[in-house]
Amino acid sequence: MFPYAEGQKKGQIVNVNADEVASAIAIGTKARLLELKTNTQGVLKEGKTIQRIYVREISPLIRKKVIDGGMLVKVNAAKQALKGGVKKVRISGQGSKGTTIRRL
Repeated sequence: MFPYAEGQKKGQIVNVNADEVASAIAIGTKARLLELKTNTQGVLKEGKTIQRIYVREISPLIRKKVIDGGMLVKVNAAKQALKGGVKKVRISGQGSKGTTIRRL
């Protein structure tokens, strides 16, 4: 995806978050799975990948600063996709199984 869009003024370029765009596309196309890529192995806690997260666990992980920085944007996009009907979201890096996030 190209993470830029034309603004309201001719020639104005605005930055668009690719994870949010991917989430919106997944919702709009009624996708079952949304795969978000990252430069880590997924959501990490103490350097190890958390294999599965349920939506109800996200807020406590944010409060504990397990999810922060750039991963916070990805997890929030995942949460939106799940609220919009996507069944599961996987956040992973190259060659990793990553973290799967589900509604349950």
